[in-house]
Amino acid sequence: MSFSNTEEEVLPAELPEVVPAEAATADISEDSASSVPAEDAAEDPVTRKKFNLTRKNGLSLAIALATATRGENLPAADLVWENPLADSLSMRERKLSVAEDLGTRFPKTQGALSRASGVIATFKWTEQWQKRAENATKKLADAAVALGEASADFAVATGLIPPGGTVRSIADLQKLVGALLAVRGEDASLVLEETAEATLASLREAASLAENCARHRSLLSLPYPENASENKSLETWLKLWNESAFSGAFPRWMKRRKVVSSLRKLAGCPTQSPLDPRVDLGNLIAVRVCKAEFAEKFSDLAKAFPQLLPGMEPCGALVRIGALEKARRAVVTALEKLESVPEKREAWAVVFGRWLRGNDAAFAESGAVEKAFEKTGEALSVFGTAKAELAEILGVEISENIGEPPETASAFAEALLADKALWRDVCSWNSAALAAERRGMGALAGAVRAGTIDASDAKKVFEAEYCRRWAEAVLAEEGLPADAWKSMSAES
Repeated sequence: MSFSNTEEEVLPAELPEVVPAEAATADISEDSASSVPAEDAAEDPVTRKKFNLTRKNGLSLAIALATATRGENLPAADLVWENPLADSLSMRERKLSVAEDLGTRFPKTQGALSRASGVIATFKWTEQWQKRAENATKKLADAAVALGEASADFAVATGLIPPGGTVRSIADLQKLVGALLAVRGEDASLVLEETAEATLASLREAASLAENCARHRSLLSLPYPENASENKSLETWLKLWNESAFSGAFPRWMKRRKVVSSLRKLAGCPTQSPLDPRVDLGNLIAVRVCKAEFAEKFSDLAKAFPQLLPGMEPCGALVRIGALEKARRAVVTALEKLESVPEKREAWAVVFGRWLRGNDAAFAESGAVEKAFEKTGEALSVFGTAKAELAEILGVEISENIGEPPETASAFAEALLADKALWRDVCSWNSAALAAERRGMGALAGAVRAGTIDASDAKKVFEAEYCRRWAEAVLAEEGLPADAWKSMSAES
């Protein structure tokens, strides 16, 4: 990641006034004056001049090297930004100010960054934000409690306990029961038996064929346009139809093409044709083919499942088969998850069979299972909304913190509220950390937050690392030996 140096930069929060560069430079100069080697300077006036020359960022090599030497025993923090030599005095002062902010703002959070409040990513605090965040956190806590109660009632009503009790497992179980409720009253074998998937695939193919036939029939039943009898082309069109239909002069596909073309001219539309049972050869042929194929392939299937396939009448069979397929997938998935606990897997399979065969009053319409299903669905919806609202306000995805049982989400919300008096300081820290990140000082901010660097040393660590890197860049550009400053420091 690269960081550019700019004279002006808009930051999300105000930063304190910076100590004038002249004062800061003067302090450093007094401390480090002895580091400038008099003897070496006398021997090499050019080198002496280069080491004492004040650059555009307000530093000289002598001062920078002395500062870097004093900070050798401090923890290191990598600073990353483009072209250190491009820094002006205002840039360096701004970075110093940010480092100082890191040191002063972190202690004010009083450890909140290591607790639930540490997830807050907002950097601009307002009273309105505080109120919204408190309300959203309370909503999440209440929603988590309600979801826990609903899931407990759901487990009692269904006899199915969500594995692990996590929010995701509750949602999965609720979807499973919903899929089974949708096929209540259908043939249980189409969901439970091992051959169910193959049978459902055949039923879908047969129902699709019946639906296709019904579509062609409906097209054949469309009337002429109301003005067809008044159209001057009607006689020509009827003549063409009679000739093409009975003369046998054209192949079948050519007959259809000519007829459709004439119909489109009558309708005044190049893409849609007014259809009539006497002329639409394609639909007539399709109906005949569909009937023959259905009789050949699916007559036995229609006899076995007359409720789904009453001959060639579709009766909304595709929708019902789709619901059965969904229920089948849900059952298979649920039982596969219980492979490691065979006794529980067997118990669940018995419950499913009892439900679908109509042997359980609780699974009847408006029974205990359906009521618990609806209550749990509502609780999940409220919980999801509360979670999304709080995540938006905090400026960060919080699923990792509340993806466990509802009780964990409730505990997270309570811990967050416990530190609400510190939220302003957390946001203030976030502002300083963001300013540091934008200036290539992200590692410094991270080290302060992790405790690797004591907050009180943040500015010193930055100064030492900044001076070291800047001095190395100057030495390289000027062609000075990298160890030239060491002999100076040794004599100081």
